[in-house]
Amino acid sequence: MNQLIRACRAVFQFFAADSRDLVRSPGRRGAAPAPTRRDPVPPERQPADRQPASERQPTPDRQPESAGATRPDRPWAAVKDRQTAAEPADVWNDTAAQDWPRPSAVVRAQAASPVYGLDAGPNQPDDAAPDPDPVVPTPPRLGEPSKLTGLPWELPTSPAQPGVAADEARLGTIEVRAASVVGPGHRHAEERLPRQDAYRLGRTHDGEYLIAAVADGVGTAARADLGATVAVTTAVTYLKERLDHGTAPALLDGEELFTYVAGAIADQARQRGIATTDVATTLLVAVVGTRPGVRDAWVAAVGDSPAFRRRHDGWLQIAGDTKESGDNRVDGFLPHRPGSVRVALARLAPGDVLALVSDGVGDPIAKFPSVATWFARRWRTPSSAMSLVLDVCFELRAAQDDRTAVVLWIDPVQVRRP
Repeated sequence: MNQLIRACRAVFQFFAADSRDLVRSPGRRGAAPAPTRRDPVPPERQPADRQPASERQPTPDRQPESAGATRPDRPWAAVKDRQTAAEPADVWNDTAAQDWPRPSAVVRAQAASPVYGLDAGPNQPDDAAPDPDPVVPTPPRLGEPSKLTGLPWELPTSPAQPGVAADEARLGTIEVRAASVVGPGHRHAEERLPRQDAYRLGRTHDGEYLIAAVADGVGTAARADLGATVAVTTAVTYLKERLDHGTAPALLDGEELFTYVAGAIADQARQRGIATTDVATTLLVAVVGTRPGVRDAWVAAVGDSPAFRRRHDGWLQIAGDTKESGDNRVDGFLPHRPGSVRVALARLAPGDVLALVSDGVGDPIAKFPSVATWFARRWRTPSSAMSLVLDVCFELRAAQDDRTAVVLWIDPVQVRRP
């Protein structure tokens, strides 16, 4: 039994010694590789400072060596010397400390980061880059321009929604474009108001119907932008739920919809501790089928945001309050008068155009025949969303309000690009 214990102890000591040799790290700074018990390092291969004093050889004066030369006493150093000669002077050559980071190496790596662009190399072709100064289209001038034209835009005093928004989509046989911009009277130093218009686009789950909404916050309301945003979001969500549950557009209840939206706007006002008059807004909504052929559009509105159907080189208003000449009052608005909603069904045929706009676009169309004709011709066929942004940025001294347009082309024959 004692012999067995002694044998086990000897085996344990043998493997323990081997494991200590394995975990010794030869890469620690300033430490030379430790010899193992099974592979001793001969004295003549040990560094001179670790040899016994009696065995050390006198060191002659060192002479410069050429790169890659092999010293008789260090035949293994030829490769190392060649590497050293080929490396820059500031590269860390201490192979015993390669695992440690070096700040200068990090700086060199950052300086060597890739540079993007055609000026990154000397052999780039001259015609590889696009023209840095392309011809940029300007907004159309539909009359005498405003004195604010050309002035830099000012940011609102409080964080707000973007000053410009745009969308472009196709659903079934409908091409839809949308654009909304802050008006000249709001974006300059005197008022610096946020964009008080808002729009939303939506669709049913099966794609059978396109839903669109436009709202224009009342200019005298302190948080008109909030009221408009809540109105369009709530309206599109409500209509989508009803249509997805099988309600036909002709059976939609306009007063029920606008009462629901008014409640959502009032709730937002209460949560922020502001008066409901501070979130007053108009609202215009439409539901249009996407199958080819003739179809009916369900349109409902409270306030003076109108809906137009294109007719030859003009427009026929089918929804929204009309204004008397020189009168800018708003009689119907949410959340106070949801019962003033008016609902209309408009028959749309292939080639027709339906435009839902705020009064920043609707008033010039209604007041100036030349402006109505320009938009009718301009929107005869679909263009890009960016083109629509330029269209609603038109210059006209009589139009200083925010401008929003959601335009639907029914079974268009062609799509025009700028």
